[in-house]
Amino acid sequence: MSKEQAIYTLTVVTAVRNLIEAGRTDMIRRCIQSVARQKIEGGVEHIIADGASTDGTVALINEILDETPRLVGCRAEVFSKPDRQVFEGMNNGLARAHGKYVLFLNSDDYFIGTRKLAKSLRLFCKEDADVGYADTFLARRGVRHWARQHSDINKLPFADHFIHQSMVTKTSIMREMGGFDLSLKGTCLENDLSMRILKAGGKFVRSAQCFCVYSLDGMTGPGRGVGVRSQHPDMFLRHFGTELGLSLEECIGLLYFEGIGNWSESECRTVLAKLSPRPEWANVWRRAVNDIFRNGK
Repeated sequence: MSKEQAIYTLTVVTAVRNLIEAGRTDMIRRCIQSVARQKIEGGVEHIIADGASTDGTVALINEILDETPRLVGCRAEVFSKPDRQVFEGMNNGLARAHGKYVLFLNSDDYFIGTRKLAKSLRLFCKEDADVGYADTFLARRGVRHWARQHSDINKLPFADHFIHQSMVTKTSIMREMGGFDLSLKGTCLENDLSMRILKAGGKFVRSAQCFCVYSLDGMTGPGRGVGVRSQHPDMFLRHFGTELGLSLEECIGLLYFEGIGNWSESECRTVLAKLSPRPEWANVWRRAVNDIFRNGK
């Protein structure tokens, strides 16, 4: 999609399947309504990609869309096409996107307020960001106060950067990259996508706004940590680790900074030396290492 073909500022893609059977009727209603409330200059479209549900999910979503008011110049649609995993559903939605930027919002997640996302998009457009990102609120059912996950692209090697619910990417770049790499069959394919865009020289811009709530009780929440732990080190090794001289064991140690707790100071500083060609990563690792060993590990 060329810049001239962008009809909306943002496309939001939500991939779903059998939400009624899963007891998630209220969640998808909240998600849809939160998108419809966004006051975004240039408009927003919401594309809901159903993976051939068998429980009436498409009819339910059409009912919710019909009853949900939306601003002039904004649109929403649901379509159904078989998929083998949630990221394939996201790719199916990407193929129908008409926005300059695209964001992937799960059915259990939702936007906060009406203008936080719009403020972020104004920044991303002004800076001509290839990827824009922000902090995310993490919510769990029954817990009153949300935790805030801070975002920083410089923490990508450590899988502590950001998640796709608060990641806004140029639609044209997503398509040039071929969308999410389905050959990986993982639960954190946005990490691989971020690595590919960064490796290609993409421009990442952070917004100080926190515009999204990620549900830890959602369909992807419970398995995400396991997926990141098993998949992220291999992704990082393939895209960056090998050229930096890192081993798979060292890439595993970078994950959530866990190597610092298991290695000697000498081993930690060996990894620091290997990260030195990327000062932004080396500085993050150096601070973490110094904090641990200065306080007497």
